[in-house]
Order: sequence, then structure tokens, then C-alpha cells
Amino acid sequence: MIRQALTVAFLTLSLIASAQEWELVTPVKTRSELPSVQLTGPTTGYMIDRVLGFVLKTTDAGASWKRFPFNMTNKPRVLHMWDEDRGIIAANSGRFYRTDNGWENLTTVFQAVWGNMSSMHFVNDTLGWAGSETGKILVTTDGGASWT
Repeated sequence: MIRQALTVAFLTLSLIASAQEWELVTPVKTRSELPSVQLTGPTTGYMIDRVLGFVLKTTDAGASWKRFPFNMTNKPRVLHMWDEDRGIIAANSGRFYRTDNGWENLTTVFQAVWGNMSSMHFVNDTLGWAGSETGKILVTTDGGASWT
């Protein structure tokens, strides 16, 4: 009896979960790769375009996106935002970019020699890790200003 009740509950929850759908909010682009997106509030979010080297920002829950065309020579790979203004990007060739004003401007803060960065995670404002495609793991204790 319990087994049947659990089966019914599982099937019901599965149907509810599968009923939710994604909605396309922008036209499909063939040149873009959007590997990393992060929301900083209910309507504000950021993402990166790896192919074109752009940072994109929405303030209307994704209905429209503003482009910041930095044309980074080292293509962006991973984005982390602490809040609406402060963020960091890990890019190809071990380069890291930071902003303190919501990507109106960016600065290069670190250049490693260990290959393309593929992941990054922060546990607070200062402590974080980044991993490269060549198997290197970097750590920062100053919010990404330096990495070891």
C-alpha cells in the first residue's frame, strides 16, 4: 500500500515538474555561445557571449539585454557576480577581468599561464577557486585580484 502511494506521489510530482516550460525571450543567434549567466536580483542579471566577447545585462527579467561590447581578445568563459555592480570573468589563456560598476568598465586583474579557464566558484566576497581545461586549480583570497 505504501509502495503504491509513493508511486502515485512520484508520478504526480513528475507530471507537475514536466508541465513547466521554457520561453524563448530573444531571437536565436548562430554566432553566440552563452556559457554563463547569473542573476543578481529578481529582474537584473548578467551573461557572457563567449564568441563575440560581450557582457550582456538585463534589468527586465530577460525581456531585453544591453550589450557591453568589450571584444575581449581572451574570450570570456565563466561569470561570477557578487552583486549588481561587482563581478569577475574567467577567460581563455588564464585571464581574469573585473568590474565594480556593472560592466560599464572592466579591468584585467590577473593573467595566468595555465590555459583556458573552465569553472569558477566563490564562497564569499574574497575566497574563490577557478579551474582550467588543463587541470590546474587556482585559489584567490582577495576577490580575484590575485590567484595562486
